[in-house]
Amino acid sequence: MIGKKTENVINRAIRYAVELHDEYFTLEHVFWSLLKEATICDVIEQCGGDPEQLRLDLEEHLVKEGPKVNEGTHPVPTLGIQRLIQQAL
Repeated sequence: MIGKKTENVINRAIRYAVELHDEYFTLEHVFWSLLKEATICDVIEQCGGDPEQLRLDLEEHLVKEGPKVNEGTHPVPTLGIQRLIQQAL
């Protein structure tokens, strides 16, 4: 069973992919969702990174790149997502 925090991160990522009308649900969506977690942001900052700039750059990429679908269509999980969920389980 996936932990509650992991489930929340994945669900937020899926909602974002749906909101963007993306055809695919990707690891980039999960990374975007992770950038909403304070502990992840703290680690990135401790490594000298800027989590806010990463999030903004990632949002720009996700909005501009990748195929889009009509509203109401759910994004298809990529192979990377499938592997991520297998590892989480």
